[in-house]
Parts: sequence; structure tokens; C-alpha cells
Amino acid sequence: ADGQTATRSVSGTVSAVVPVVAGGPPVTVSAGSGQNPKLTFHGNAGDRVSVAVSGVSIPFSTIWLRDPQGAPLGAALYVGLGGGLLEPRQLPVTGTYGILVDPNGAAAGSMTLAVHLVPPDSEKALPFGVATSVAVSVPGQNARGTFAGTAGRTVSLKATGSISGAQVSIAAPGGAALAPPVYVGPAGGFVEPRTLPS
Repeated sequence: ADGQTATRSVSGTVSAVVPVVAGGPPVTVSAGSGQNPKLTFHGNAGDRVSVAVSGVSIPFSTIWLRDPQGAPLGAALYVGLGGGLLEPRQLPVTGTYGILVDPNGAAAGSMTLAVHLVPPDSEKALPFGVATSVAVSVPGQNARGTFAGTAGRTVSLKATGSISGAQVSIAAPGGAALAPPVYVGPAGGFVEPRTLPS
């Protein structure tokens, strides 16, 4: 990946091929009034992909990931000037997938989209009282820290790091969150003490 951006101008609905490669070059699309850019990429059954959206000058848009038959694959992403991330979706079949950019009304402008092949979530043991780093390699990947807990024990979690924004929670062995997720930004965050149920 050389970090270069390929720019495509659109008129009406235009397709541009975006390679699904972790760290591959993003693609910038421009849309005039009433235009809906469409990006396409080849995906394999079982792949997990995310779509990062940045550099947005269109006030409001809807982004859809569509399967090879053109049906929506999961919910849409609503994007403002701050951009966003279409969370990972598992591709059901091998084929050509589309990303449809639908600006609101007569809105015009541009945005940059990057398709990422998302690896499995990272996992690491968290010893009590020891600062331990967990990492993600691409947008949309999650990190999980695990620890051995005892019913009735009270735990809390302090988080610091370089991720621009994440939600952090403590989950029970079955995966249910013990409390609503806490937003953690570059300044860090803290999950208040929780009593372990089992």
C-alpha cells in the first residue's frame, strides 16, 4: 500500500473497482447534484470487510454495502462531514460487491472510501493489576482481553491508548455486557467497578 488515493469523477451512477486489501489505497469519489457513486470490489465467501469513510464534503449521505445480486448486506451507514465506519460484514458468497453512496437530496461533494479485509478479533490475557496492550490492525477489528474471574469479585478497567475512539465494556463468560459500554478516546477512559456474577 503506497497511501495514494485514486480519484474518480462521476456522472450518474458510475462503478469503480476497489481492491479488498488490508491497507490498500482508498478511493475518492465526487458526486454532483442527484448523482449516486457506486464502488465495486471482488469478495470471497466468508471474508469480513469494513468500509472506512473520510474526507467528506457532502453534508449527509447514506452508504450501503450490497451483495452480488444488489440486495443490501446489513444496515446502512449514515455519514456526515465527520465520516464514519461501516462495521464489518461477513460476505455470504464469492462475487462482486457494491458500495452505493447516496447523498441526501441534491447534496454534492466528495468523500474517500477504503475497503478493509478484517481479520479475526485479537485476543490477549489480562493479568490483574498489570497494564497490558491490546491492538487492532484495521478499522473494524475488535480487541478482547480475557481474565479469570470469581463470582462476587469486584473489578474495574482503566483504558489508555492511541485509538481515536472505541467502546469498552466488561463482559460475562457468556458474552453479555455487565454494564453499557464506555466511550474511550485518546485521553483514555474508565469502566466503573462491577461485581462478577460467576
